[in-house]
Amino acid sequence: MDLEVSYLKDHHVHLVTVKGRLDSYYALQLENSLRPLLRKAKKIIMDCSEVTFLSSAGIQILLSLTNLLKRRGGGLVLLNLQEATKKVLRTSKTLDLFYHTHDSKEAVRLLEGE
Repeated sequence: MDLEVSYLKDHHVHLVTVKGRLDSYYALQLENSLRPLLRKAKKIIMDCSEVTFLSSAGIQILLSLTNLLKRRGGGLVLLNLQEATKKVLRTSKTLDLFYHTHDSKEAVRLLEGE
């Protein structure tokens, strides 16, 4: 499955929907796809409901994105993580480094509260 990235902007929060694998190949594709958005965005909700695989390269992209947005006074919220993806983050001891929720309204509240 190819990685698909789509965007929706609402109230200064950008929704990025990611579908597919976040492995070493597609993590780079995600980074390249987000480059235009990252020129201006500070707050991103990333819908991960259709992320089917997450590797260390994918985790690295998510960590870099989180750090970049925090430096700008914003943040990243991972929305609708699948249990397998959450397990990878838990095993790598990185789950607690991300805001994550299954509720889109809570995701916005997390970003607005930063």
